[in-house]
Amino acid sequence: MLARCFSDRSEGFYIDVGAHLEETDSVTKHFYEAGWSGINIEPVTEFANTFMSRKRDITICCAAGAQESTEIMSVSLYTGMSTLDSTNAAKADAMGHIQETREIVIRRLDDILLELGHETLRFEFLKIDVEGFELSVLEGINLNRYRPEVILCEVTQPNTSKKSNIYSRICESIENFNYHPVYFDGLNQWWCSNEKEKQLKQHFNLPPGIFDSPTLTPYNSYSALRQLVKGAEQAKEVQRLLEIMNINLDLAIDSHANTEEQASLRSIQNMLIEAITRLGGATASHAEIEKEIYIRSIQNLLREATLNLKEAIDERDSKANELDHIKSGWAWKGHRMMRRVAMLANRKEPSGSTFS
Repeated sequence: MLARCFSDRSEGFYIDVGAHLEETDSVTKHFYEAGWSGINIEPVTEFANTFMSRKRDITICCAAGAQESTEIMSVSLYTGMSTLDSTNAAKADAMGHIQETREIVIRRLDDILLELGHETLRFEFLKIDVEGFELSVLEGINLNRYRPEVILCEVTQPNTSKKSNIYSRICESIENFNYHPVYFDGLNQWWCSNEKEKQLKQHFNLPPGIFDSPTLTPYNSYSALRQLVKGAEQAKEVQRLLEIMNINLDLAIDSHANTEEQASLRSIQNMLIEAITRLGGATASHAEIEKEIYIRSIQNLLREATLNLKEAIDERDSKANELDHIKSGWAWKGHRMMRRVAMLANRKEPSGSTFS
């Protein structure tokens, strides 16, 4: 979603609160590689150290909060569930994720930015993911002075898409500074600043999809398959030529009486046979991949057909139930009686009959 919003910008600035790891699940890595820079706030030393390779970024090993203090953090080095929130810590501990507790320095974002020389700052986006401590982070930044165009903030309970108990307070804390909610992705709530909403809101009309990727598109997938098949065909041809070479080499070995020369040629032949074997395995793997892709395409078609058939059956049953309900009602029975009366009234009398 962020890449959509800022696809036309070769330079930009971000602040990532709860940056976690430089590589895994990083919201900012794409932008750093595109030439951007920013500030990473990460309280766990092992995680903060992974950002040392980013020479343009500033990485600060601390937590962000409403006021400067020192607090105890529950730390999980193998998940993203390290937290200063006692409720979230208890849940993570119950799942076996908490390894230790540490004393962590907490600083206000306002103070950090002012110390870095930013009395005011307009920048592209602010991301907050601090496992239940989000409201405290927001209470430590003046969003009139430091104004991101987009804010994304985790707002759900741990490992669920259910919004947290402080969701409404988080929304109020942000929207009081003239930000408008534009999207909820099941984990994060997204806001655009009032002055940028008209420009950016269009990028949130659809969820992320395959057309957001410059490399993973349906056409490129098909093109990659074609190249794979072409490579397999070329490999088969190379394998055929190597087998011819092996036959000729076998004849050459037999024609040499010198034992040392035969041994040398036999060694070369063994390497050639190994190459043929490996190439044959690679060719078979390519064929298996092609077959697997074909089978999956058929499975998808069958799955779609099954779903369509189920929908049709459900619709038929629903209409049948509606009809049965109508037929069992007094209106339907009365209608049938009236039809019979009408039929009797219109029936012609037998010839010769008279009425007195």
